[in-house]
Amino acid sequence: PLGNVSVELVDYSGVTLQGLGQAAGFEIKAFLLLRGEFLHEYLAGTALVAVRQGVATFTDLRVVGYASSGLTVRFEETQTRMAEALVPFKVFPYALAIDTPPPVNTTTQSNLSNFALSLRGSFNQLLGSVQTGDSYTITVSAIKLRNGAWTPCVSCLEDAGGLSRTSNVGLASFSGSEMAIARHIGSFKLKYEMGRDTLPGIFIESATFGVAPHSIRLVENLRDFYFVDAQLDLCVIELLDAAGNVILGVEILDNALVTASLIWPEHATPPPGATLNGRTQLDARGAYVNKTKVLDTDTYNTTLATCPAGTYLQQDAGVCANCTHGATSDAGSTTASDCFCLEGFTGPAGGPCISDTILLGRAWFGDLSVAGSGTGARLLFEYTDPYTGRYLNATSSKFTVTAARLSLSNLAPHGTTGELLPPVKVSLLDPSGEPVFVSASDAFTVSASLVTYTPLATLTRATSTAGTTDFNASVPASHCASLAARVGAVYYYVSAPSIDSSTMGCGYGGARCGTGDPLACVMNDTDHNASGLMHGSLYYHALSPLSPSASLSGSNATAVGNGAAFSKLVVDGVFGDRAARLRFTFQVGDLPPISTVTEPFSLDPPRLAITDIHEKRVAASDTIQVSVTMADLDAVPLTPLEGEGEFSPYRVRVALLLHKTDLSSHIVGNMSAEVFGNRASFNLSFPTLAAKDVTLAFTTTLEGGALLHGLSHRFVILPDALSLEYNLRQGLAGVSDRILPKVTVFSKAWDETGRASRTVPSLGHVFAVQLVNSSSGVPVPACGTGRASGCLNGTLQKSADAGFEPFDDLSVIGLTGTQFILRFTIRGDERVFVDSPPFDIFPGDLRIISGRTSFTGRYLIVNRKVERYSVRFYSSAGGVPLSEVSRGTFNVSVTLERDAASLLDDPIDVSHRLMGTRWV
Repeated sequence: PLGNVSVELVDYSGVTLQGLGQAAGFEIKAFLLLRGEFLHEYLAGTALVAVRQGVATFTDLRVVGYASSGLTVRFEETQTRMAEALVPFKVFPYALAIDTPPPVNTTTQSNLSNFALSLRGSFNQLLGSVQTGDSYTITVSAIKLRNGAWTPCVSCLEDAGGLSRTSNVGLASFSGSEMAIARHIGSFKLKYEMGRDTLPGIFIESATFGVAPHSIRLVENLRDFYFVDAQLDLCVIELLDAAGNVILGVEILDNALVTASLIWPEHATPPPGATLNGRTQLDARGAYVNKTKVLDTDTYNTTLATCPAGTYLQQDAGVCANCTHGATSDAGSTTASDCFCLEGFTGPAGGPCISDTILLGRAWFGDLSVAGSGTGARLLFEYTDPYTGRYLNATSSKFTVTAARLSLSNLAPHGTTGELLPPVKVSLLDPSGEPVFVSASDAFTVSASLVTYTPLATLTRATSTAGTTDFNASVPASHCASLAARVGAVYYYVSAPSIDSSTMGCGYGGARCGTGDPLACVMNDTDHNASGLMHGSLYYHALSPLSPSASLSGSNATAVGNGAAFSKLVVDGVFGDRAARLRFTFQVGDLPPISTVTEPFSLDPPRLAITDIHEKRVAASDTIQVSVTMADLDAVPLTPLEGEGEFSPYRVRVALLLHKTDLSSHIVGNMSAEVFGNRASFNLSFPTLAAKDVTLAFTTTLEGGALLHGLSHRFVILPDALSLEYNLRQGLAGVSDRILPKVTVFSKAWDETGRASRTVPSLGHVFAVQLVNSSSGVPVPACGTGRASGCLNGTLQKSADAGFEPFDDLSVIGLTGTQFILRFTIRGDERVFVDSPPFDIFPGDLRIISGRTSFTGRYLIVNRKVERYSVRFYSSAGGVPLSEVSRGTFNVSVTLERDAASLLDDPIDVSHRLMGTRWV
């Protein structure tokens, strides 16, 4: 309704003609005009009213189905045609209507749907009368659902053509290609409004539609390799609009959750136990997860003062330092990474902490870590829009996760060079010591090397407080070395008391710094430093490779399951008592190596190599030098290693054996020798024994009580000399074919005065005898097969075991002569011999072979030649004639005898009565 309009009839002075009543018949009619044009059909209500007391009152006029500016109502008295008009006024639409389908879901900064609106009357009729010139303007804005209520979203809607349209013929349209929801996501409506001057405005809202991110982008700088449970580098997921810009208007109520998960595209099934730890679902309104604070009780020195909240222990200076701006910490924090961001700030553990306002539209994953080991891992970040169902994802670059610690089964305390060491199982662990399992397809390699802790240097270092492990004055250095070995530390140190005896202790460090320059590792250690308040000198022992002579085979093993099995380890080239360690190292990519080192173990030599005395002949009193070398199975000398700490050097013992008979009581010299370098030396003599085919047996005791034996080649101990005994009164002269006088031969050794006065047994030796013509030096052959005359007969060889032996059955067959000698030797070695004095061998019988021998009945005449006689030598009575008697060897004499007067008396020699040649 236009409201109550009163039309008065007045006189010329403007006074109302109140006397005019209904009976006067005056009536006033109302007409609707637009700039002089009658619009009779659009004016509703009582348009003809009778005049009463000079006034006609219109109470229900209204404009129906028409809206425009510049309208007026003309009032005309029906009889007189007097007229008056209202001032021009506007008629506004009753309502707005949306004439296009509901909007569809879209993405931020993407074009919206086209929208068409129309101006409507109270009966929902289209008000086509509205023209552009009426300047009836419709504006559009976005409203967003927040916590169950629709609220204006300022600056959410962008329109390249402006956010308002002027209606024409009752219509207004908005092009979707020029409009977009910017900087926000969520559930939206478009609100269309038109102002109506002093009247309440009218508006209409579109159907609900969702706006989702157009895409997501992963900003990451993941490295190729990580340790198990190590914090991954920061990954940021950015929600992007259609133009590729970060959506900065993401709100907490948008529930824009990004989920991180771990995938293994290169594995048919995920590695055993592989999980993603940390906050794996974050709101993309700038949420930032800090690193979980873990107090490492193994390395935290509880004797140090506890730092208050908001600070942390600056270990190199021993003071409590403040956390950075926007960060705080719990009381007792020990590192800068224990500081975490305050409310309203976000950032990594330890800072810097940044105001949340600049982080919108992003989800910051800062505490992810992987439990489990494997290659080709990737992070999958997923976003499902809660309003549109739009699914987005991004995948990280691939990376490898490996074990963070190693441990090993106990290695036997000793092994043998050149032989398989006892099997060793190296287990892969996470930082807390739990097993890490490795798939067979990943093929990580664990390598072994030979090392030892050797004294490095003595350093004087100022106060240091970096927390490492043990700091106990009662702990021996060997325990410190064990702690260091367990984590493969490059060095350990022992501190000596100086100012305060409580500062004595030990520590280790450098588990992950290189071994190329151990001293530099000590001085620039980024892993560990000295623990506690250290004063004075620190004695460093560095892990160093063994001698270049040492070699290790079977030193690589593939880690499968929860470890690597080393079953073919063989050490060559070296030996030593508690002198070697095995260092097992596991390194993947550019990660620092992780190691563990065994306790020192002994490498026993497999063989004692002995100086070559094969068939050597030595005199009993001579000193021989024999050396025993620690050698490999091929008798190649081994290089000695110096043991760690106190150790017992190898000692070698010697024994003299004849087959299985121990003759060690006959050894004079050092029967036990310490090994210097790789050799034990012996100076031995055997002055109370001669023997054949004896051996020297060497023995050394190895780690654990086992014995290592070495046996020399056979050699010969000869007596220093031989001597003879016989009946001096009888002499040695003999008669052919008769037994010669007995001769006893003795094996002798020199006594302290240098005389061969000591009779010694000659085990295994044989005395041998020859008859030698001293004039010619030619031996007389021994009788035997094919030789029955002109030879030496009897037992020509006898055992010398007792040290002496009589030769009492010797005879010379068919041979006579002078200046013979008996030569006694040790069979097989004529260098040891003794000759008898020269003696003669006489014929055994003479026979007259011509001349009268029977004078029966005959008489000889004095001074008359008797007869010519010839005499022949025979070997013995009834023996064979001697044919090999040299001329002039013997003289034959003739005697003349007269019978005695009595048979009881000897004949009387009357040879002086015999004239002629009596000696020939």
